Amino acid sequence: SIMQNDNSKHKFFSHTVDESDIILVFCPIVSRAGTDIEAALNNLIYPTAFQIKLSLICLLVLHHTFDPEKTVPDSSRCVKRTDLLTVDFLFYEDAGLLKCQKNSDSTDTTVNWLIQQVCNKILHKI
Repeated sequence: SIMQNDNSKHKFFSHTVDESDIILVFCPIVSRAGTDIEAALNNLIYPTAFQIKLSLICLLVLHHTFDPEKTVPDSSRCVKRTDLLTVDFLFYEDAGLLKCQKNSDSTDTTVNWLIQQVCNKILHKI
């Protein structure tokens, strides 16, 4: 793990999928969106089929631009899988994520989806 409190069993970051509750897949678009997204998802390997049901997966598609008003296609159309959330973000190499409405909306979508998924898991355990 990257960060771990020595007095706690809680891991904040992990290098392996089998230790993760939430998996964030960062996918910068460098050629074609469909090709880059497919490659990113193909690199997501599960150690067990059981792990697929336990992990929450967010595919964060990063579109390189300096224009915070740029309109990008909805990358979720390129994803056939139903077990993950796909969201688009705008970034620029020197600035990182741009401060723009698109990124604000994408952040809200991601956070709300994660909250909903966690609540669903808690309700199903009761």
